[in-house]
Amino acid sequence: MQKKTLLPLAVVIVLGIIAVSYVLMQKEEAPSTQENNPNIATSDDKDDSSEPTTSEEGWKSYSSSELGLSFQYPEKASNMVSGLDGADGFVPVKVTEDVEKGAIYITYGPSDTLQSLRNETVNATLEDGKSDPWTKPFHGWMIAVKRIQGDDELNAFVKDYYGKGCYVDGKNELSQKDVYEITFKGEDWDKGADLGSTTCSWTPIYKILRAENSNLLISINRGGEASFDDEDGILNSIRFN
Repeated sequence: MQKKTLLPLAVVIVLGIIAVSYVLMQKEEAPSTQENNPNIATSDDKDDSSEPTTSEEGWKSYSSSELGLSFQYPEKASNMVSGLDGADGFVPVKVTEDVEKGAIYITYGPSDTLQSLRNETVNATLEDGKSDPWTKPFHGWMIAVKRIQGDDELNAFVKDYYGKGCYVDGKNELSQKDVYEITFKGEDWDKGADLGSTTCSWTPIYKILRAENSNLLISINRGGEASFDDEDGILNSIRFN
């Protein structure tokens, strides 16, 4: 009788030891959720990829190895001036690349060509009479691409293209690593100068992004009125290649 009683007890003890050992092994091998799960962001995370973040249906992708830029844009746009929209109220959007001029046009003009866009964007002149290569097309945006070496060249660019009274005021870090939005001010902005008399004619229609690791800078001229329904979608998808 004693042997029959001890046998089940021994089995229970062995099974208990196995169960405890298994639990301890699982605790030792369990990965840290924060360290091993790539889908959980940390405060130090930076998007180091060159892929645009926008992936909505009805959008197209653009990428230029020559100009070092990629973004996404809507296939069609509805926020058009009278007379341009199609039968369904939309018109197709297209991207035209001008490597020679260092420019990218995102437009919805029904007859836009590279030459017509070039003609549209050289009408304005600066104070010294030279053509201003940063003027936007009639129907859409212009993204000008330029290589900038260091802060001195950046300040010179700002003064050359936005007014001699402009100066770089700071930079805001964006989601892509080493990419910043440049902010600047006018020397006479605190003195009551208006847009007609200021020596720095920059307005929020412009957006300047700089990739410090590749020395690339882009100046985006969006115009005074919205050209596209989701302008932020285009802006947020921009990546330096």
